[in-house]
Amino acid sequence: MQTNLTLEQTQIVPSLLAEENQILKDSPLQTNQILPALLQKIFGQVEISGWAIDLVKHGYFVETLPYDGRITYNDSTNPQDLSNYKVFIICEPNSPFSSTEKSALINFVSNGGGLFMVANHSGADRNADNWDAPQIYNDFFNNNSIKTNPFGINFNYENITSKTANVINDSNNVILNGPYGKVSQVDYYNGTTMVLDKSANPNTKGLVYESNADNTSSNNVRFATSIYGIGKVCAVGDSSVPDDGTGDPGDTLYNGYFFNAVGNHRILLLNAVIWLATSSGLATDDIMKPELSVNI
Repeated sequence: MQTNLTLEQTQIVPSLLAEENQILKDSPLQTNQILPALLQKIFGQVEISGWAIDLVKHGYFVETLPYDGRITYNDSTNPQDLSNYKVFIICEPNSPFSSTEKSALINFVSNGGGLFMVANHSGADRNADNWDAPQIYNDFFNNNSIKTNPFGINFNYENITSKTANVINDSNNVILNGPYGKVSQVDYYNGTTMVLDKSANPNTKGLVYESNADNTSSNNVRFATSIYGIGKVCAVGDSSVPDDGTGDPGDTLYNGYFFNAVGNHRILLLNAVIWLATSSGLATDDIMKPELSVNI
């Protein structure tokens, strides 16, 4: 599955979610912003409609990018061009990005977009094309025409199932301490970690680590952020984190979004999207102002 989210800041519109060919109208916006969201399902066993609906309730405008949709930037022939959006969420891609798509994603972030990348464990090749999410993301990072490893992140090739409360102590971090609450735990049910490369991008930062890892290091990272140009990036190594358990009953599903980690995943993901959708020029106090409060 692949997901995109956008934000405009000029008017108020009714909340709207387009998820798997269904249009869901929700209550009017509770904020003074439009936050359009675009969801692209590629191939996989993860359902993230719970996350999407929460974003709608927060005041975001959510769309689905269809399986044959195009990932472009500044292409006026594409009505779902990334220039129309503020945040783009990609959940467990299972086909490599083309050179054009790689450039579009990097330029989107460089010019102020927010990119959320959800990976999964090694060997999770859903469509039998010999590519899984860690390989696809690493190919994107290290084989593009703009900059090698622009975000300073690489996914390891692992299969981890465990819980961790190894969250960095940073009261000013609005992802870990944001409008939806404080993050204290992240559970993996077959996921992978990341290694950070500050020589490639000094802005990359680990927020959640493996249980016994040094949470000041660049290894064993479960959740990471970065800044590139004037845009922002979030990355997590397991698709069970946003999975709400509502997918095909024939698949192995996890209610990671609502239930696992005692509800911490929901807090983490919603705070992260708010951070991605907020101008890099705003301080922590600006992000926490009442107009970004939640009324669910």
